[in-house]
Amino acid sequence: MKVQWKPEHETQIHRNFHMKASHRLSEMFRDARNAGQRPNWLGEHIWNSLLAHWNTVEFRNKCAKAQRNRASERGGTLHTGGSITIHEHAIRMAQALGRAVHVDEVFAQTHVRKGTNQFVDERSRKTHEDFSTRLSQVRSEHESAPTPDATSNADDDIRRTQCWIDTVGGKKKGRVYGAGQLAANYTASRGGTLKHQPSSSTSTPDEVLQLRQELHQRDQELTDLRAEFTNLKALVMTVLP
Repeated sequence: MKVQWKPEHETQIHRNFHMKASHRLSEMFRDARNAGQRPNWLGEHIWNSLLAHWNTVEFRNKCAKAQRNRASERGGTLHTGGSITIHEHAIRMAQALGRAVHVDEVFAQTHVRKGTNQFVDERSRKTHEDFSTRLSQVRSEHESAPTPDATSNADDDIRRTQCWIDTVGGKKKGRVYGAGQLAANYTASRGGTLKHQPSSSTSTPDEVLQLRQELHQRDQELTDLRAEFTNLKALVMTVLP
């Protein structure tokens, strides 16, 4: 009743909804499994069935394999950011520096151990090293460009983002390695940049418009999450005794 879209977007919206709802339901089941307690929205009969499934050899082997993958060089996601998100680190860095910060800068800030200047694992070290090499090569190919201006800076931002995307292998399951929420507005089809612009009272009209669009998108995401939860609750209620 409150949200409308064009008919040609129907299929994509349904696909996005089911993908997000499936991911959210999996997280709810995971939390219940880790806690070892039946949540009040889940019937006892279904809970016992899930316990039997989680105790099967196949499921345990699958969990063990996933754990090994997460601990491997390719699957590791270690960082030094603590409980603060990548996006929050980007906000603080942008405020402290008074300029936009790019994903590689935030990545270095959150993946290098304080005091030793060593990366937390081999994957993060190699990722940043490969990115730096790739960016240097790309910039050297555009050295003949005129004196930097707003347009050339924007082009460099796009090249910088593309170098990071190429280095980490693009989006996987909706995420970009090391980018956190900075990748929320990036898609392979529309492009975008992986950076955070500091808020300023002297923001240009384009920056104000971008901020408004980001706020609108976040409001829409919150609305979508509420709708997902309501629909998920209704779905679960249909199978409860």
